[in-house]
Amino acid sequence: MNKQHPDYTKIAQLLNQQIYSPKYIVGVTKQLLTYWQEKGLLEDKRNQEKGWSKFSLLDILWMSIILELRSFGLPNDKIKKVRNAFFEKSTSDKNPELNQLILATIHVITYATPIFLVIDAQGNVSLLNDYDYVNNLKEGTIKNHIVVSLNQTVNENIEPLFSEPNFNTFTGLSKDEIQVLLIIRGKNFQSIKITKKNGEIDMIEGTERISEQNRIIDILKQHDYQDIELKQANGKLVYITRTVKTKTK
Repeated sequence: MNKQHPDYTKIAQLLNQQIYSPKYIVGVTKQLLTYWQEKGLLEDKRNQEKGWSKFSLLDILWMSIILELRSFGLPNDKIKKVRNAFFEKSTSDKNPELNQLILATIHVITYATPIFLVIDAQGNVSLLNDYDYVNNLKEGTIKNHIVVSLNQTVNENIEPLFSEPNFNTFTGLSKDEIQVLLIIRGKNFQSIKITKKNGEIDMIEGTERISEQNRIIDILKQHDYQDIELKQANGKLVYITRTVKTKTK
């Protein structure tokens, strides 16, 4: 029996549909989006007349990768270099219009291929399957590096919204209800409070504990919180607990 190959063009279109406003992005506030746009880490997609942004599933995936790289302490200039590499067009003759990140994401979604993002201290990045990654380690062709599982990133951030070939899993749910499911599945928050008004979700409040020093510094510098609690031990900041409130209407 011949295996039916998926329509990469169709999947790419679904991944690139700019239909999600910032309130549907887990763990990233509008202030942080603006900061990333100013630093060149994220394309500014704000409508010049209306002043709002719409993002795609691929954008959401890239934002989650930024958070991962920041948690490892990778500076903005190196993250920008990673972004430039990811969004280069593929050299594949079969899919010349697809960039590196979207092509790798399609392989994760359709074939469950293990894909790793391997980034060195200079910001050079490779997208490797499990065999190539292990083989490169054995041969010593890659030195000290950061490795991020694209499969895990897809699963935690966009898999709940994307199901090839359709979105039947979430039939009947509003986007606000899908957002709540995304928050729960993302496992970023210790507690979630949902306030309804006139039968619809009006406010989503998520409380998370953050111990990564780089994220703590970024959050404090950018005032990226509504409520915050600091925990110290032996005179050192151990972690912070912040509450992020998002009004859906």
